[in-house]
Amino acid sequence: MALLISIQTFDPESYGAEPFDIGVYGGQDDRLAGSLITAIEHDKSYSVQNDWPFEPSATVTHTLAKHGVRKNVVGAMVAINNRLVWDTVRQERMARYLAAVLRSVIEGGISARPGDPPEQVLASELL
Repeated sequence: MALLISIQTFDPESYGAEPFDIGVYGGQDDRLAGSLITAIEHDKSYSVQNDWPFEPSATVTHTLAKHGVRKNVVGAMVAINNRLVWDTVRQERMARYLAAVLRSVIEGGISARPGDPPEQVLASELL
């Protein structure tokens, strides 16, 4: 199964005193987004929120719609708090973490139907 992951960052100061670390968006088919959120929540290394800090109606999911939905590819957008990727060390740490989360989701299996939880593998075990 092909997957599409779109990644961007956000400025935490624009979204309140206690912003989440990672926001995940899935659009119409939220299987991948739901699996990513479940994996991140299970791992507990970072706080995660669905459809945050932006609303999907703000056209932030353009890449998913154009290159995913139109081509029947399951996708998700991941928004990372800027403070987590401020320098090279943090960027590498986040890249390794997201790679491990994606690997855990792929190894656990993306739900066949929205709402069905996949098996979970701790991302930290895959680093």
